[in-house]
Amino acid sequence: MIVLNDESLKISILKRLGFESVRHTDTTLFHHLINTYLILKSWNVAHYVCNAGLYHSVYGTTYNHHGTKTCSRQRDFIKEIIGEEAENLVYIFCKIDRYGFYSLLLDGSPMPFLVRSLEDNRLIKLNKRIVSDLCYLFAANWLEQSTRKGLSKEVFSSRILLTVADYLNIKASSNILHLVYENLEPDIVPN
Repeated sequence: MIVLNDESLKISILKRLGFESVRHTDTTLFHHLINTYLILKSWNVAHYVCNAGLYHSVYGTTYNHHGTKTCSRQRDFIKEIIGEEAENLVYIFCKIDRYGFYSLLLDGSPMPFLVRSLEDNRLIKLNKRIVSDLCYLFAANWLEQSTRKGLSKEVFSSRILLTVADYLNIKASSNILHLVYENLEPDIVPN
């Protein structure tokens, strides 16, 4: 399989898939995907995780069902663009029950995690590396959105973010910790 190394080509394909016209919070999904990718690059994470960040919501997610059926049926095409490892991460990011995933993180459950697929209700086995990679995607996704619209108490749980930070490198972790402590209510800031 040949994976595209040209960043601008990967971005132009997002345009051709129509993500420039899909609304996402107070911007477009296209801009959100690019900004999430840039955050991951700034954290010096693995190239395949950055590629996953660039396409992280193309199949729709728990919160947004903007991924087109056409895009979901084009998994092989997406693999050719960003690579199999990145596409698998994107697919998992889009299709897992996030609440179940967050519960396993918060409970300190042993690895591997078994998380339900929202697409077909089957259990997906997530090893430690995939859990860590997903934590990078969730963290960059949250960070990108928070810079534009402020934190939504319903979407951004400080407790989840603090737990996710444990799976990140020092640069990413410090960005997330800053985000959490900057936005805590004065009466709940830890001593």
